[in-house]
Amino acid sequence: MLILVAAAITASSPVETPELVLSPPTDGARLDHVRVDVELEPDAIEATLTLDLATASKDWVATQVAIAVPPGTVATALTLDSEGKTLRGRPLRIEAAHDAYDQALLIKRDPALLEQTDSGLLLHVFPIARDTPASVRIFLRLPRLAGLRVRAGDAPVELVEARGETVPAWMTEDHSVRYPVSPHVALFAAPDPSRTDWLLRRR
Repeated sequence: MLILVAAAITASSPVETPELVLSPPTDGARLDHVRVDVELEPDAIEATLTLDLATASKDWVATQVAIAVPPGTVATALTLDSEGKTLRGRPLRIEAAHDAYDQALLIKRDPALLEQTDSGLLLHVFPIARDTPASVRIFLRLPRLAGLRVRAGDAPVELVEARGETVPAWMTEDHSVRYPVSPHVALFAAPDPSRTDWLLRRR
């Protein structure tokens, strides 16, 4: 039995339960909704974190969301939904992923980048505007925990535990070889994969 808790961030909140904490997005963006789908396995928890990002700005903004995760958590896949397209993340060495993201910003493509930092995971997304929201899914594998508290500031959090019913297709797709995000590997999504192939070969 997994106990799932959604909680607002307060200074006095208890810390006994392992936590997944989303910091507020940067540069005027906001989290409109957070959904966590959890599937229990004998030795681990498969979780899909869906973030709906928006902004009041008429101009495109690039934003970052820092995500603190329980020890032993790895990110295995990433998708970005923007302007009717679903883009799937590709594993790239960290330097190549940053180069690809910077190139995508220059030519106004729709990139997303997920990397590991000393404090957890860091998500980069572009573009977000008043008329161009974005939805990001991050696939996580966590150790088997007795409970999990999810904090996302003022954003509403929806927690869903699969109990034998049909799991959405995007949770069961075969990602072939999974490349967990690490200090050396990031997940990068953009409309033109040939460009990222070229960046990876170049290094």
